[in-house]
Amino acid sequence: SGQKTINTTFSGIFDTFASGVSREVMTTVQAGITAGATNAEITRNVMSLVNTRTRAQAETVVRTAANAAGSVARAEVYKANADVLKGEEWTSVLDLSTTDVCMGRDGQIYPVGQGPYPPAHYNCRSVRVPVVDDRFSALREGATRASMDGPVSAKTTYNSWLKTQSKEMQDEALGPERAKLFRGGMSVDKFTDDNGRTLTLDELRAREGLTLE
Repeated sequence: SGQKTINTTFSGIFDTFASGVSREVMTTVQAGITAGATNAEITRNVMSLVNTRTRAQAETVVRTAANAAGSVARAEVYKANADVLKGEEWTSVLDLSTTDVCMGRDGQIYPVGQGPYPPAHYNCRSVRVPVVDDRFSALREGATRASMDGPVSAKTTYNSWLKTQSKEMQDEALGPERAKLFRGGMSVDKFTDDNGRTLTLDELRAREGLTLE
């Protein structure tokens, strides 16, 4: 129970970013020294790193922190309106970039204020949305959600959406071996454990009693 994200504090998110940048800069400097580069050349290499890869990392940090802040704000609103809600539904993006953990959680309904909250990982795009009480079910009629193919029924989950995609797209989303299992009837939530960690093929074999070719 309780709200869980990959890191609920901004300081933790930025500390992780800063330590990653520091390691890459140190590696770049050491490589330059080993190669006999001049200080000016090493400096240019470091600046190139900062201006390219580090910018992308910064975008990831900002996107993740914004999602975390949004989750906290939405959770407070849902908590204040818990009397008209039956829970909160995990909603992931219906495209080929969605991670295993978010595929598996898509469509799951958690009690208000309980269970895992986005972000589930860096660059996570998932959100938890309110599910109104059955007394107000009429409000859900005809509802849609976005997908890479355009609007689909709000009742569509990642699992059911992926079933409508081509074999090639399923392979891209899951990887060839997991896609075979998916086409054989395994749902996407089976590919991760209770903590959202992607299971290896050997772990899947042991857990599901399968023989994987």
